[in-house]
Amino acid sequence: MPATFCHWIQWSIDNGKHAPMYQSIDELTAEYRDTILWRIGETIADSSSGNEAELGRKVVEADPEAYNRLRTDPNWMRWVFEDYEIKVFKSVPASRIQRTFTGSAKSGRQRRREFKNQHHADA
Repeated sequence: MPATFCHWIQWSIDNGKHAPMYQSIDELTAEYRDTILWRIGETIADSSSGNEAELGRKVVEADPEAYNRLRTDPNWMRWVFEDYEIKVFKSVPASRIQRTFTGSAKSGRQRRREFKNQHHADA
């Protein structure tokens, strides 16, 4: 499961040459968690000091429920990962995909059904 997880600007600047490559779900999960912690620290930091991830860890240690509370807030998570991409370099079976985020509140099935209904109504 080779995959990268990085900011899209990082990928576009050097075509992914310096993007870290993850070989397992555990590595990717750890990076995902670190990104959330970094955003928590960035939110409360006075300025960009480079230790936002450590600051985020301290916040979560002081209030362990903060991580879960923020992680389950869809608006906050959309902001956290709005510029990040996961690029998988092998096919992933559908049974391994846990969740997908779309720009719409409707599922893909609902959007397809509406499109088909609209398309057939116009014909």
